[in-house]
Amino acid sequence: KQVSLMVNEKSSVIRLKLEKGLITLEAESANIGSAVVEFVCTVPVVDPVEYGFNPFYLIDIFKNLKDENILLKLSHVEGAVLAEGKSILALVMPVSMKEK
Repeated sequence: KQVSLMVNEKSSVIRLKLEKGLITLEAESANIGSAVVEFVCTVPVVDPVEYGFNPFYLIDIFKNLKDENILLKLSHVEGAVLAEGKSILALVMPVSMKEK
């Protein structure tokens, strides 16, 4: 939710970056500013990767989550992401992002 405050209807993309030991969620708005939230990643990441998501789809997943941990199953940058926990199983499609 913290990061989604930076998006608006025209630019509703949150970047999810996976790197060794770290998951970063970030968004920026020309009018408001930017937000970055980082989490510890306990699963090995071979190659750093970056996805773009509609923040409202992610909020729907996480607001229904009752688990302390969630497993994100990724295939490739343009493929669907499976969010899996004891209390939820959800599929979310990434959106294309403009290069920074």
